[in-house]
Amino acid sequence: MSHPGITYSDYYLPDHSVSIEQFILDLPESGMPQGVNRKQITEILSNIMGFQCVYIDERKNEPMHFHKLLQRYFLESGSRPEEIDLLLYTDGDSISMGNPWSVTDSECVNIPYFVKREFKLDNALLLNVEVECAATLVAVRIARSMFRDGSIRKALILSRNFFPYDRRLMGGATVVSDGVGIMELSTDVGDYAIVDFTSIADGSISRVSEYNTKSQLLVETGAKVISSLTARNSLRLSDISLIIPQNTTRIGWERYCKILDYPMNRVFLSNVFDGGHMGDVDIIRNLTDVHRQGLLTAGDFGIAYAVGTGTTWAALLIQKQG
Repeated sequence: MSHPGITYSDYYLPDHSVSIEQFILDLPESGMPQGVNRKQITEILSNIMGFQCVYIDERKNEPMHFHKLLQRYFLESGSRPEEIDLLLYTDGDSISMGNPWSVTDSECVNIPYFVKREFKLDNALLLNVEVECAATLVAVRIARSMFRDGSIRKALILSRNFFPYDRRLMGGATVVSDGVGIMELSTDVGDYAIVDFTSIADGSISRVSEYNTKSQLLVETGAKVISSLTARNSLRLSDISLIIPQNTTRIGWERYCKILDYPMNRVFLSNVFDGGHMGDVDIIRNLTDVHRQGLLTAGDFGIAYAVGTGTTWAALLIQKQG
């Protein structure tokens, strides 16, 4: 049996963005890290970390954004609604508007059910995947197992990130933006074959604040996941043409690359500076841009890598098809 593949991906960035300087100026005191003033944190984010802006939207717009992305998907991909057997929404909280327990709210929108109804995905099984920031890769893993047993033909992953303003400065060194992404997986391999997946999940880092205090553990564990993925597929790190991580930090990848003995110029970091982190939308955005920019050619291997708070380290091995 051939490997299933990533056959389509797309994403939405909000029209509204603010500069890092304006973002910090508007940040409420509750969102500021202790021990630094606004001028200092602006200097860190802008000049040291390289962040340029933050994209901002409202979650009430989520149904509209998914609707537009999926309209384009069905027009461009040639897929038909009846072919979608699995719909994976990568967040446990799938209610974008209203309160399902309220007797007074006039409207309640549950995103996967909204999508299923709007696009007549009558055959699609719905699953919510709650692995914060690594959910896209875990969703790929779930779909891959279902492809293997022949229970699905095509799967759609829906990913979103909407954050309150006072939580957009993550760990004092990463900014968080809003965004929406979609990805199709299919038995028709398409552009990228899904070769293998591996992960480590434990409770050694359970809070965002620990990303700083346990940063060495974070990087060492992640490097171990990446190394084990290549080794069990009889590959060396030098065989990997590109590592495609989340958009959290450029400086952190200097440490990853030192441990892995891997060149920094083969880590896709372009989107770190443009909006920073968008939860697990990062993976869809970055894979889409890698494809659009032609950064992998036929036969090349790539690794998509994510860390989800809790903590889950996840890595996906893909290979560009001809």
